[in-house]
Amino acid sequence: MKLDPRDEIILHRAPTIAEPKFSTRWPMPANSHRFVSAESGLWLEVHRPWLYLLVEIAPAEIALPYGALAATDEYSFGREEMLQVIHQFVDDAREALPNEAAAWAVWDERDQRLHYQLLTPDHASPGGITFPRPVLDEHQTLAIDLHSHGDMKAFWSATDDNDDAGEVKLAVVIGEVNDNKPGIRIRLCAMGVFIDLESPI
Repeated sequence: MKLDPRDEIILHRAPTIAEPKFSTRWPMPANSHRFVSAESGLWLEVHRPWLYLLVEIAPAEIALPYGALAATDEYSFGREEMLQVIHQFVDDAREALPNEAAAWAVWDERDQRLHYQLLTPDHASPGGITFPRPVLDEHQTLAIDLHSHGDMKAFWSATDDNDDAGEVKLAVVIGEVNDNKPGIRIRLCAMGVFIDLESPI
């Protein structure tokens, strides 16, 4: 049976494999994602230059005849680099008050580190911000997407959920920006999966 070309595209870009029970899983292409059927259910496997992620997304009601997997999240940068980015953004968000602010931290494969970029908005107000999406070079990948909520609390809005749904990145929202200890929420976004993380501050 010949597949519809649209199905071929879907299966090429987001394949599903079975986790071997007695062998090693076949290598994953760089900068890609796939679904893995394992003993406990369906898992999402994501590889980016700055991230390797393996997370269960749909537990099975019965044990499946495949190998077992363990949740994994490995980053190419550490806590201190994350802290530097957040501290820089808090300073910039305070400068932008009463309006919201936005920034990216981009992973550069050439020098293996994060590069902070404050984004120039085409519209900013105390209740929202829009900006042109930066065009990155081939050796660059969005790793951390930050925005502020001005004097409001840090929370994930419906707009945030929609914006983050199809991406792979760490999302950071900072609220109560002028307080001595601003509110910070962080989540890992992976193709529609949201994983809440503890703030490093």
